[in-house]
Amino acid sequence: MKILDDYMVAKDNLDTWKKVEADLRIKLLNKLFGEGVMEGTETEEVNGFKVKGGFSLNFKLDAKGVDAAFDELSEAEQLCISYKPSLTKAVYKALEDHEREALDEFITVSSAMPTIKIERLEE
Repeated sequence: MKILDDYMVAKDNLDTWKKVEADLRIKLLNKLFGEGVMEGTETEEVNGFKVKGGFSLNFKLDAKGVDAAFDELSEAEQLCISYKPSLTKAVYKALEDHEREALDEFITVSSAMPTIKIERLEE
């Protein structure tokens, strides 16, 4: 099936080029701005291009640890933590229609990108 073959080639190429692009991005930004830049935006003009690099750090909380020690944190520290409401889909789907009428006002449903898994069968 041609479309399946085309998909497999595109997927392989995408995976390869994503890795190549990420590696080249890091090398280019390190060459232009050095390896010490941790946060902020840097701009450089080179070879007729304006190259802007955005640098940031990821911060991740240990949710269980924070929950266990939350009351021990200062008020200022507590203000650094926000909780984002999220829907527990399995519990929501288990509700009867009349049980979720009020909640439905706050929910927007849209189609997600479908997933695909393709395994080569032994010939």
